[in-house]
Amino acid sequence: MGNEARFVNDYRGVPGAVRPNAEFCEAWDVSRGEKAMGVFVLPAGKKDKTKAAGIAKGHEILVSYGKGFWSKRMEEGNMEDQDGIEGADTEEVGNVQMV
Repeated sequence: MGNEARFVNDYRGVPGAVRPNAEFCEAWDVSRGEKAMGVFVLPAGKKDKTKAAGIAKGHEILVSYGKGFWSKRMEEGNMEDQDGIEGADTEEVGNVQMV
């Protein structure tokens, strides 16, 4: 059981991954009238303009769990420092407003 987030991993430690290809965002579902959390694909970066945006079939969905997650994990055990967190802008996608 669960939602699509169970298939999402942090990009750190994934061979060949240099940045997240998706992000968690709060959203307002207009049709239901409630706040929700979703996983949204990030656009290709400025250096990746020649590459197709999106996540190819069979590729992992990778996000940044954030500094807070890794700071807590480091407190619980001796892990290497993990840094980098992506922010999100507000935009509307279909019936969902990204917050």
